[in-house]
Amino acid sequence: IFKATSVAPAVELSFLLLFIISLTFLSCNFGAETFPYLIEELETSSYSEKGLFEHLGLRFKILNTGTKSIEKITVAFTVFDSVSGENPFITSNYLEAEFSGTIQPKESKTFEISFDDKVNFVPNHLFRTENFYVKSIKYKDGSAWKDIFASYSISEEDL
Repeated sequence: IFKATSVAPAVELSFLLLFIISLTFLSCNFGAETFPYLIEELETSSYSEKGLFEHLGLRFKILNTGTKSIEKITVAFTVFDSVSGENPFITSNYLEAEFSGTIQPKESKTFEISFDDKVNFVPNHLFRTENFYVKSIKYKDGSAWKDIFASYSISEEDL
């Protein structure tokens, strides 16, 4: 009588580890080009320079350090109440935003994101932004850059 022993869990674990290691190496940029951007400013604010929010929002300034013109960027971040440390929103505190518009090489551009539609009260203090990163950049030439693991995330207190 044939009695099979189960090696499936060990094989599955081996493939899972190989997959994770592969993803890790795929996310690394081994000096193929210089880092494509620099976050020059990042702040939660109760004042919108561009009139995009009435009570509270996020302002950030990005410098295109690359040699290609940026056409679109997608950013992601989490927001916390600066006093309690909890999620201040009525929905998830993980947010993503996409911005279109040309940023030439060596040019900086400021963007704003409104939190007004995310809260059901007017806060008497600012929120705290953490794990802010540029998730992807689309260039005018059709190429793209991605940070799928948030490897280059920063928080407000980092600046």
